[in-house]
Amino acid sequence: HPEHLDGIRRELTEVLGECPEEGYRLPHDRIRDLPFTLACITEALRLHPSVPKNGKRCIKDTLLVPSAPNPTNLPPIQIYKGELMAWSDWVMARLPEVWGPDCEEYKPSRFLDTDAEGNSTTKQYSQWQSHMFNGGPRLCLGMTLANFEALSIVAAIVPFFDFHWARAEQGQTASWPPKYVSSLTHPTEPYQVEFRRRARS
Repeated sequence: HPEHLDGIRRELTEVLGECPEEGYRLPHDRIRDLPFTLACITEALRLHPSVPKNGKRCIKDTLLVPSAPNPTNLPPIQIYKGELMAWSDWVMARLPEVWGPDCEEYKPSRFLDTDAEGNSTTKQYSQWQSHMFNGGPRLCLGMTLANFEALSIVAAIVPFFDFHWARAEQGQTASWPPKYVSSLTHPTEPYQVEFRRRARS
């Protein structure tokens, strides 16, 4: 979604200043100062979660009573010992009951709260709606590190390059969206992206 690259560049410049020749070095304490960039990453994870499906086997009879903010208003569910319970974050991301009628659109603004003066902060959702890093006692321990690494990579690359889906004459054999391989993680068929270095002013 190249239409969002200029917004990322503007935010990086506003927060970190003009990009030096050697690139940005993102201090860990500035993560919260980059809500638009983080929203772009989070929205990509919502639509293309790194772990698209998961499952657990029940070890004792359990009545699951929804207690977190629950946009689908599910009734209690009886699970019996030995049964397998499975879910798919990839499917949940595409349910209008969970994310609204625009659920299949890449829309970073859904992860932003913007005040009357135009200042944005990261919008918080229930862990059970925004479930890319699991939730509750099984919340991914590496979530903060993963977000910091993703922000650092974006800050290091985006000021210097534009990105384009490579053409067939450049060796592209895939089409968009890429075809996924069935796996615990979310690998895709190989595809080519062209990096074009931007002119420095």
